[in-house]
Amino acid sequence: MRAHYRVTFEPLRPEAQAFLAWATDNNFATTDFANTDLWFCCAVYDGNVPVIVITFEFKSPHDAHFTLAVADPRGLSRQLITALYRTVFQRAARITALIDPRNQNAIRQVWRMGFKPEGYMRRGYDGTNDAQVWGLLPEDCPYLQGGPFRYRVVQATHGMAQRMQ
Repeated sequence: MRAHYRVTFEPLRPEAQAFLAWATDNNFATTDFANTDLWFCCAVYDGNVPVIVITFEFKSPHDAHFTLAVADPRGLSRQLITALYRTVFQRAARITALIDPRNQNAIRQVWRMGFKPEGYMRRGYDGTNDAQVWGLLPEDCPYLQGGPFRYRVVQATHGMAQRMQ
């Protein structure tokens, strides 16, 4: 049976905020997701349960920081990712993701979403733990290139091509 998802692009409701906090192990209790100057949010629901929460925090006029929580990856469609990227790249020149290097699922997910590894930031994840820095520029974004794709080749920073489905 195929799930029916509902997508919202409004400030996070309490259940979506709680899911994001649980999935990322960060405290968002005092975060004002209704401040659209700082935040762009998306939540995907299966019924009343959030299964995907995506936030972009506009840290500067050129940089949006990306946070993703996924319980059901079937709700993360190419159409949704394309719409998110088009919207964010109207306000920012780049998207940055800070990933806990121990979280291999998150690393694979941002790689599939077109991000490229850029470096390492000591204590960059939460002030205590280190972070891998991943970045995405509009000219590198496979979702903005217009054509459908089943497979895509992502050029790693060391110059070797890797193929993922």
